[in-house]
Amino acid sequence: YRINVLNLEIPPLRERKEDISLLVIFFIKKCGYKFKQTVEGISEEGMQILENYDWPGNIRQLENTIERLVVRTNKNFIMTNLVKEIMKLQYGGGVIDNYQKQDNINYPLSGNLENIEKTIIEEVIKEEKGNKAATARRLGISRTTLWRKLNNK
Repeated sequence: YRINVLNLEIPPLRERKEDISLLVIFFIKKCGYKFKQTVEGISEEGMQILENYDWPGNIRQLENTIERLVVRTNKNFIMTNLVKEIMKLQYGGGVIDNYQKQDNINYPLSGNLENIEKTIIEEVIKEEKGNKAATARRLGISRTTLWRKLNNK
């Protein structure tokens, strides 16, 4: 039985795109541990595909997709072609056409979540040539949130 003690109103993932990359990294680690597999990361393009999907099933749907990716990968890294294959099979071919391909960097999975997030933010700052406003816009967060994440506050 579930006891309803506290209700939390959390916006759906489609309204929190900035959370998807962090959740993907978390679920890769969790599923890797669960299935005793060493998965070190996911391709940038693969991450973009996941970030651009609306996730109507929210976090459970995202977690199930990551679980499929971890189980199906035959490498220590989830490659773009596997993400495309799983997304097409599960959610239809239109998913793949609805994302914009950008640079091909890989998300590291070593260290704690705050350090991983900071690494990603610093990479985007470099790509935006130090422009913090453009960086925040690209990451879908406010400049205040960007500053807080960079300064661990």
